[in-house]
Amino acid sequence: MAKLGQKFSKYSEEFKVNVILYANENGVTKAYKKYKVPMGTIGTWQSIYRTDNNLCINTKSKEDKSELENLKEKYESLKKSLTSWEITCLKRKK
Repeated sequence: MAKLGQKFSKYSEEFKVNVILYANENGVTKAYKKYKVPMGTIGTWQSIYRTDNNLCINTKSKEDKSELENLKEKYESLKKSLTSWEITCLKRKK
């Protein structure tokens, strides 16, 4: 579980591939010592690479991000509309 204020590193796909190839040849412990990447992270990368042959599984394209931003904007707009509607309904009841 993440700790408050914990910083996470972002690694390039090329770096991940290098670490995985090194770990496959020399073992996870040696890869950990050489690249200073947690052993659990290396294991995760290995399993992702084995199942999907792709390390970009967690990256999102700009289109995905803009779609997420659009959904957030729609959500906020609907939330404001609902609040306005609730206020209007309360005024009518009085």
